[in-house]
Formats: sequence, structure tokens, C-alpha cells
Amino acid sequence: MRVYNFYYLRFSLFVHPEGNKLARVMARIHQNTDTNLMEQATYVEGTVTASVQLWFLPGITNMLGQAGIINGRVENNRFYIDNEIIYSY
Repeated sequence: MRVYNFYYLRFSLFVHPEGNKLARVMARIHQNTDTNLMEQATYVEGTVTASVQLWFLPGITNMLGQAGIINGRVENNRFYIDNEIIYSY
């Protein structure tokens, strides 16, 4: 359960960083878990896929995607864009 609380606190600090609250929570985590937060890697990673139905010219859109002009792919008259974001804090 401690590990869950540890990550929950770090996520809440990521969302709401407010002045000295960060230092206080870091001190409490260090006191309760004996973990040095300066040595722990912390990041948020997410992957998103968006799609749009193509009404016309799916062949041209597919050609542009394969040529690298636009970032995406065409499947069954739908254009898909995949994006992955990794944010370190």
C-alpha cells in the first residue's frame, strides 16, 4: 500500500505544484519510506490515437501518409493519428 501512496502523492504534486508543499511532502515520503526522491526517476507517459472518417480522396491521404508528408495512416476510409508523449518532472 505504501508504494501506491508514494505514486499517488507524486502524481498529485505533478498536477498541483504549490510552493513549499512540494518540499514538505518530499520530506514526509523520505521519513516514511527511507527513499531518496532525488535518486528516483519520475515520469508520465501517454499514448493517444485519434481518427477522422475520410469523406473523399482516401487514396491521396494514404499516399501522403506513406510518403511521410502527413503523420498518420489510412484504414477503411478512416485517417488515424498516433501520438506518444513522455514527460519527465
